[in-house]
Amino acid sequence: MVGNIENVFCERVLANQISDGAKQINYGVQTLVKGSNEQLSDSGRRIAEQMSQNTCIARETTDTLSLNKQTAEKGNKQLEQLEQLMQVVSDLNESRRNLGKMFDIINDISTQTLNMVIEVACAGQHANNIAGGVKDVGGLIENSITKANIIAFPCAVNADSFDM
Repeated sequence: MVGNIENVFCERVLANQISDGAKQINYGVQTLVKGSNEQLSDSGRRIAEQMSQNTCIARETTDTLSLNKQTAEKGNKQLEQLEQLMQVVSDLNESRRNLGKMFDIINDISTQTLNMVIEVACAGQHANNIAGGVKDVGGLIENSITKANIIAFPCAVNADSFDM
């Protein structure tokens, strides 16, 4: 009977040791699970924070790109306006050259007419009436030449400032 009691006692001790071991294993597993959950929670929180930062950076980048696009569009409009202005200046230069040609033609005609009047006046000095009329025409022509030169000089000076 002592042998049986010893067996029962040994079995109970062994059962208690197995039970204690199971409890320790259970506690270890629970600790591991808790630690794993905390790590997962920390990792999830860090991932969420990083995603939030990435979203902010993406938003800022989008805003910057939008501003860059608006600036580029304004720059393109200003370039178009500058091209139009350059065309206007080019047209003005062409008009100035044409006006200069017209003044040259008017001056040539006035000079030729004055020379003709002088020749007629010299040839026909014996006819005082004709000479008097010719003098009047000559005065008008000299006046025309003077005025053409007065007009031509400022146009030439101002037009030179338009040359590019």
